[in-house]
Amino acid sequence: MSESVENNSVIRDLTTGPIAKGLIQYALPVMGANLLQALYTLVDLWVVGKYNPAATISAVSISGQLVFLLHAVGIGMGNGGQVLIAQQVGAKEYGKLKHSIGTLFTFCMVTSLVITLIAAAGRNLWLGLLQTPKEAFTDATVYLLICAIGVPFVYETGTICAILRGVGDSKRPMYILGVSAVINVVLDFWFIAGLGWGAAGAAWATSISQVAAGIYAFYVFLRTCRGLGFEMKAENFRLHGRSLKAILKLGLPLVVQSVCVTLSMLVVTAMVNTYGVAASAVTGIGQKLNSLINVVTGGIQTSVASVIAQNFAARKIDRVRKVYRTGNEICFIFFLFLAFVSWFFPARIIGFFTQPSETEVLAYAPTYMHIAIILYFAFCTMTTSLGHINAVGFTFLNLIIAMIDAVVGRLGISFLLGNVLGLGVYGYWLGNALSALISVVMGVGYYIFGNWENRKILA
Repeated sequence: MSESVENNSVIRDLTTGPIAKGLIQYALPVMGANLLQALYTLVDLWVVGKYNPAATISAVSISGQLVFLLHAVGIGMGNGGQVLIAQQVGAKEYGKLKHSIGTLFTFCMVTSLVITLIAAAGRNLWLGLLQTPKEAFTDATVYLLICAIGVPFVYETGTICAILRGVGDSKRPMYILGVSAVINVVLDFWFIAGLGWGAAGAAWATSISQVAAGIYAFYVFLRTCRGLGFEMKAENFRLHGRSLKAILKLGLPLVVQSVCVTLSMLVVTAMVNTYGVAASAVTGIGQKLNSLINVVTGGIQTSVASVIAQNFAARKIDRVRKVYRTGNEICFIFFLFLAFVSWFFPARIIGFFTQPSETEVLAYAPTYMHIAIILYFAFCTMTTSLGHINAVGFTFLNLIIAMIDAVVGRLGISFLLGNVLGLGVYGYWLGNALSALISVVMGVGYYIFGNWENRKILA
C-alpha cells in the first residue's frame, strides 16, 4: 500500500528541488484558486453596486461577513487537516493517510449541517447584533438565508481541496474553484443585471455555484482517492480517534483564530454601521479588496505551510529557512505594488464598485485607501510567518496571536481612536489597520526566537 501511494502521481514531494521554483510552482495554482474565489465575491459586489443603491451594497457586505464566519470552521479544520496530511507525506507515513482523509471528511460535513441550521434559524438575531441599517435589513436577511444553503457544499469542497493540497497537488483545487467562479459570474449578471433580483440574485448565484463546485469536487475526489490509499467504503468514513485528535489539535486553534478575527471585525463593522449606509458601503468594499489581496498573500501562506510542513517532517531545517525567506521576498514586492495604487488611485478603486452618483461613498475613498496601506503592509509581512507557525504544528500560537490582535488590538485600538479620541469612522478604520501589526511582530518573533526547530511532528 505504501509503495503504491508513494509512486502515485497525485502526491508531490516538496522536499527536493530548487526552493524558489518549487514554492512558486505550488503557489501559482493556489493563487489562481484564490483569485477565482475573490473574483466571484467582487463580481457580486460590482454588479450589485452598479445596478442597485448603496443600501443593497451594505446588505450584501454585512451578510457577506456573516457568511464568511459560517465558513470559518470549515476553513480552520481544512487547514489543520492539510498540515497533518502534508506532514504525513513528508515523513513517508502513507499508511495513515486514509484515516486522516476519512476523519476530516466526516467531521467537516457533520459540522457544516449544524452550522447551516444555526445560521438560518438565527439570521434576524445576528443581523440585529451588527446594527444593520434598517434600509438594508430585509435584503441582508434574504442574502444570509439563501447563502446558508451552500454551506455544506463549501465545507465539502474545502475539505477535498485541503486533502489535495496536503499531498502537494495545488492544481486540481484551482480547477474545482474555477467551476464555481465561472458559474457564479454568469449567474450574477443574469440574476442581478438581467432579472433585477438585487441581493437575492447575488445570494442565489453564490449558492448555486457552490453546489456545482461541490459536485465537481466529489467527482475529482472519486478519481484520485484510490491513489491515496482511500476507498469509498462506509467504514473508511468513521472517525479515527488518533487522526481526529491530531486534526483537532491543529484545526481547532485555526477555527478559533478565524472566528476571533472575524468577530472582532464584525464588532468594528457594527460601530461603522452607526455612521450610515455610505460608511458601511465603503467598509464593505474595503473588505472585498482584502479578499482580492488575499489572492497573493493567502496563496503564499498556504504554499509556505505545505512546503514547510513536508520539509519540517523530513527534518530539512535549512530548506525550511530558505522557504521562509523566499516567501517574504515575494510578499514584499507585492506590498510595494499595493502601496503605490492605494496612494495614487483611491477614488478609482472605490469608485469601481459603486455608481458615480454615490458621492458620499466616493468622498471617503482617499482616507480609507491611505489608511489601508498600513493594513496591506501587515498582510504582506505576516503571511510567511503565520504559514510557518501552522506548518510546524504550533497552531495554538496563531490562536493566541489572533486573540491579542482581535481583542487588545482591533477592538481596543478601534474603540480608543473612534470613541475616546473622537475620530469616529476614521478611528475604526485606523484601529483595524494598526491591530494587524501585532500579528507581524509576534509571528516574526517566533521565527527568530521560538526554538521551533525542536518541535515534534504530529504525523
